[in-house]
Amino acid sequence: MTPTSSPPPKIKDVVVNILNTLEVIDHANLTESEILDLGVSAEGFDPNNEDPETSWLFMPISKEDIKPGRSRPLRPTRFEEFAGGNEGFLVSTSWRTCLLEEWWDGEDLAGPSVRLIICTEGSGKEGSLLQSELGSIAQVVAFRRTQPGSRPIVLLLSLFGPRHRRIIQACYDRPNDKLELRISRVFCFAIKGDAAFDTFLRFTASYPPEIANPHFGTSLCDREALVHDALPIRSKSNLNSLF
Repeated sequence: MTPTSSPPPKIKDVVVNILNTLEVIDHANLTESEILDLGVSAEGFDPNNEDPETSWLFMPISKEDIKPGRSRPLRPTRFEEFAGGNEGFLVSTSWRTCLLEEWWDGEDLAGPSVRLIICTEGSGKEGSLLQSELGSIAQVVAFRRTQPGSRPIVLLLSLFGPRHRRIIQACYDRPNDKLELRISRVFCFAIKGDAAFDTFLRFTASYPPEIANPHFGTSLCDREALVHDALPIRSKSNLNSLF
């Protein structure tokens, strides 16, 4: 990224505005005020709350379903297929996208949701977002919204130093050009076997809102037909194991 004292002029497109701004900022962590200035709405959420009020949030899989012997219906594909050869903020010198997944029904894309894991060399802070986190979300939305009728929903599992992680969920409302974020607290993974490991593992195998929430059709970020049955996942990954 190239440091500059003058931010780029704002464009009436929240996603383009985010990507243009991140190209020129010279610091890794974005403050709450900087996030708001970009036109992004952000709130906290508790990943262990089993009855979230926001209908577009992903549903973590139950503990019983992640026991050994129960497989996840994944179909691996090449990561480049999603990015179309232009990864943008999905890859940088200080972070990389380790896994990216979409839900497919046969050869048809089943819904707008995307799940990804990014690994960042820097350290994240409470009350702020890493450039890698906001950039990867905006980049996924930029790719996904080019598809007709798509309203992108993103689950981001963010891994950063020294041994910390957090969960961020995002929904882009195309008609109103609005990007909403739900951000968890920062989890420390210094102690193996801690409850944080269980929480993250459950979210790596979570269900997207169009499958998990029967009322999703009335939420802010969905105006399409609902998908009621669990569908297989197509995985685009360059990470052999998560932990």
